[in-house]
Amino acid sequence: MKNEQEAKDYLSNHYFINRIHAHAIRAIIMDRFKSKDFEFKYASDVQLEYQGVNDNLITANDAIKHIWDE
Repeated sequence: MKNEQEAKDYLSNHYFINRIHAHAIRAIIMDRFKSKDFEFKYASDVQLEYQGVNDNLITANDAIKHIWDE
């Protein structure tokens, strides 16, 4: 399992595909690390179309797999 800083780095460099995925992982992360310093970003349609965030899109399952080394 990744440590708290590695999890923060991963989440700050990726966008959830929508806010539902961000909220799904939020409680798990805050419970596990006992911290509220995490940044959860999710992509809007404008970002997807104009800012090229498609390469950094993740789902809640992607985040869980990465953080828990599955």
